[in-house]
Amino acid sequence: MVKSAIYKTFRELGGFIPQLRKKIIINRFSDPNAHVFFGYYDITPFSHNDKKILACKVPINNLVANIVMELGYYNLDETSPHFVKFGETKSWCWQMGPRLRWLNKKNQCVAYNVVKNGKYICKVSNTDSGSIVTEYPLPFYDIDKNEHYGVSINFSRLQRLRPGYGYKNLKDNTEGVDAPTNDGIILYDFIREKQKMLISLSEIQQVEPNDTMLKAEHYFNHISFSPFSNKFIFFHLWTKKKKRYSRLFIFNITKMDFKLLSSNIVSHYVWKSEFEILITEIYNNKLRYILYNINDNKSQIIGSDILDEDGHPSFINNNLIITDTYPNLIGFQTLKCYDISKRKSKNIISLYSPPKYTGEKKCDLHPRLSRNNKLICVDFVNNNKRLMGLVQL
Repeated sequence: MVKSAIYKTFRELGGFIPQLRKKIIINRFSDPNAHVFFGYYDITPFSHNDKKILACKVPINNLVANIVMELGYYNLDETSPHFVKFGETKSWCWQMGPRLRWLNKKNQCVAYNVVKNGKYICKVSNTDSGSIVTEYPLPFYDIDKNEHYGVSINFSRLQRLRPGYGYKNLKDNTEGVDAPTNDGIILYDFIREKQKMLISLSEIQQVEPNDTMLKAEHYFNHISFSPFSNKFIFFHLWTKKKKRYSRLFIFNITKMDFKLLSSNIVSHYVWKSEFEILITEIYNNKLRYILYNINDNKSQIIGSDILDEDGHPSFINNNLIITDTYPNLIGFQTLKCYDISKRKSKNIISLYSPPKYTGEKKCDLHPRLSRNNKLICVDFVNNNKRLMGLVQL
């Protein structure tokens, strides 16, 4: 009650915020009858020439992630861009969307997950014609930039154990099994058209186990290929008595082996180079941004006592990082830029998030960079609906 009253008071007092926001957000993408958003920050919605931006659209009065989502794009060359639909899906969630992405080797084509004939699969559509180019037998969490490999997990188990990150369409057949032997990370080879389970949940829980893993439900999330595509990181998570634990691993596809990078509670990630990755995690009971060198197993804290709130980071260049924050006590979440060499942080914009957008339905800013690193795309809430905005660096 007290928190809701504080939210209401600041919302009424903060009438100046929309006017300030208009000056900073150079373009908005919205629909009077729908939520418009993209999803997670680890995929860019910008086309290769930065002239189009992908978007997802669902009816405004339905916050249940099991309805038809329209997929489309906005043409940034237009004075007043309109939504151009090219596909749809029922397999999506509020945090990740349908893992919609541009492909590198198929011109004007995108990949996204759907449910078909009682299975999750991946479709590839041509955004110009709207035609289906091909289908793959698995739903993909990530696809490497060379489009040699895709990685897949059990999205139904992920949704059950981490609502808002998986899909609700199909029942989780592994429910009741803490760490299944037949469930894990699957690698799909696009060239050979073959799939292989790389590591099961049963196997991962046996790697340097501790007491919190006993009688806990295990799952995978946050898989991300390295820039040169021969490695990927993944989070091993487990829940016990409603408490969530996690740790970070890296898998080397060339060597077909993996190793533990961090046993701390990890949260978000971004690759800086082929051998460096920045992780937000709890270190000595404090939130820290830690840069790992996977070649020499060394790490360093970035922005100590400045970057002390969790966020979704990306590198603008080797020296500059953009990230965001979760809503503060009065409901504002901030987009910021951190300068590594100067050890200074600059707030770019703060946006209000209504109190009902929490848990599975939360609307994080999820800042995503354009290809030329001059624009940032964010998801936010205005007039009680989701929309996308562009912020100029």
